[in-house]
Amino acid sequence: FYKTDCTSIQFEKEGENWVIQWKQEDRIETQKTRTIIAALPAYEAAKLFKPFVSNVTALEQTQYPPLAVLHLGMKQNDSKNNLDGFGFLSGVHDNGFLLGCLWSSSAFQNRAPDSEILLTCFAGGSVHPEILKYSDEDLMEKGKHDLKELLFSVPQPSLTQVTKHTRALPQYSLGHRRRITELQKELEEQHNIFLVGNYLDGISVNATMKQAMTTVKTMYAAT
Repeated sequence: FYKTDCTSIQFEKEGENWVIQWKQEDRIETQKTRTIIAALPAYEAAKLFKPFVSNVTALEQTQYPPLAVLHLGMKQNDSKNNLDGFGFLSGVHDNGFLLGCLWSSSAFQNRAPDSEILLTCFAGGSVHPEILKYSDEDLMEKGKHDLKELLFSVPQPSLTQVTKHTRALPQYSLGHRRRITELQKELEEQHNIFLVGNYLDGISVNATMKQAMTTVKTMYAAT
């Protein structure tokens, strides 16, 4: 159990059960369970499991670089580009600032009024880890500059919004798969603990959902 409003959580092995305690408001809550599914970021899971797992290096070494998400809304008639597609990704060696851009109003319904378009751009990651040093205004100007270079014409947006994530998408560095597989095997076989998250088998929502369903089937088979 892990609640967003809890302030502490501890695990104790008691017989064949885990005893989980967490503090909620002014009271201590307790729950016993045979199996734990941890749907936490790698760095949070590392804190919880370090006391009783021989090696949590796989979790501790998983990097989550920062990311800035830029939203730009503009009038459809002001754009000279036919944004008929999903968007684009920028190459590492393109010397650009943006990692990519999703043409939200083209890819999904009800993202913007019929007369307007919405662009969702991404910057930062391991390519530009210094992203948090920039102000929202600087980020937007850099983003618009890249869009003009890539799309040739970008009208002045009527709506702008910047969201910064200190820790965003996990990075699959060299050796990540091997380290994670070894840790998962130890957790499942020795502790009946199953990991779920986008640092395991793909960062996309679809990949994470598929992995979660597979994990549940594996859990029931093991118990």
